[in-house]
This record gives sequence, C-alpha cells and structure tokens, in this order.
Amino acid sequence: MLSEVRFGSFLVYAPRGTNEISRRAQQFVRALKEERPIGAPPQSPSDYAARRLADEHPASLFDALFADSPLLVPVPRSSLPVQGGIWPAYNIASALVQHGIGAAILPCLKRVKAVPKSAFAASGTRPKPIDHYESIHATKMVTDRLSLCLIDDVITKGATLLAAASRLQEAYPQAKVTGFALVRTLGFVDDIERIVEPVIGMITLRGDEAFREL
Repeated sequence: MLSEVRFGSFLVYAPRGTNEISRRAQQFVRALKEERPIGAPPQSPSDYAARRLADEHPASLFDALFADSPLLVPVPRSSLPVQGGIWPAYNIASALVQHGIGAAILPCLKRVKAVPKSAFAASGTRPKPIDHYESIHATKMVTDRLSLCLIDDVITKGATLLAAASRLQEAYPQAKVTGFALVRTLGFVDDIERIVEPVIGMITLRGDEAFREL
C-alpha cells in the first residue's frame, strides 16, 4: 500500500449545507452520480464540468496533473460492475479526453468484491484503504513508461483513491501516478460560498486510515 498519493479536485460541495450555493452543489453531485442531464438545454453533468475545467484551465491542476497528457484511469465504483450500469468516473474521464484533458482512457482497474458505500456508512464504519485495496484488481494493458491519473467523481477522505493508486503503482511500477476527483466533500463545513475551487492536495496513510489534506 502506498503511503501517500497526490491528488487534485475542481469543485466542492457541503453535504449538510443549506444555502443556495450548497443546494446547487448537492444537486449537481446527485446528477453526476446518476448521469442525469442538467441545465437548459439539457447536458451531461460530466461534459459540463469537463468543459468548465478546460475553459478555466486552473494552472495548479494542469501543472501538477495534466501537463504531460496522462492516461486517465477511472476509479471503480464501490459495487460490482453490471452490464449497462452507470460508471461516473468513466463518464468524467471520457468527457475530459473529449475536451483535450488527458491522452486517452485506460480502464485497467476493476472492483472484484463489493464494499459498502462510504457516503451511507456510519461514522467509524467506512471501508478502510485496505478494504478497497483488497477489492480492486489491476490489469496491465500497456507497457511503456507512463503518466497515469486516476479519475473519480467525489472524494471524501481519499481511501478509495489511495487504494486504487496502490494497485495501479503495482501494475505500472515505473509510472507516475496521481489522482483527480471532480468534486471534494467538505463534510464539516455548514455551507459553501462557491462551487468552483481548484486545489492540489495529498492523501496520506496513517495507521489504517486515509487522511486528506485539502
């Protein structure tokens, strides 16, 4: 298991927020997870966010994660894959590539054992990094020295991203591995004042828990 992984995110949301901006962010996250069209005219939430990211081009994210046109690796969902099921991370990765962010999609990670969804788990019962690590399998699909960026929809503590990065680094030991979550959760913030808030941070393993800095 890796001791740390660098990650970035573009948007924020506060699950418990009640002001107008917080509610809009919550609605966006729900639409993102369901791949439900938003806006007028209706558009994919993944495509909307990828286009905003490409247009705004925050230097912090692009310098740290996307400058060398990495292959984008979608993070598996907590449930086992089903034919025709929604895979938000894949949809985001596809939209990013369509807007010139990342070279191509490398779908080399697969969930082989379902784990509880962190969003619905009670405090202290969320899956730990090792739970995610043991439930994810990596397939080596390319052999060249690479830059790889994991793509996820929402990051909370970072346990899933840290475990996925660990599996990816094992399969591609010479690769540079980073992570990008479109949205990061601000669980202890009552409300947010803006949705777009690009950051670069670090997920570290402390004991058996993941800790997200920023």
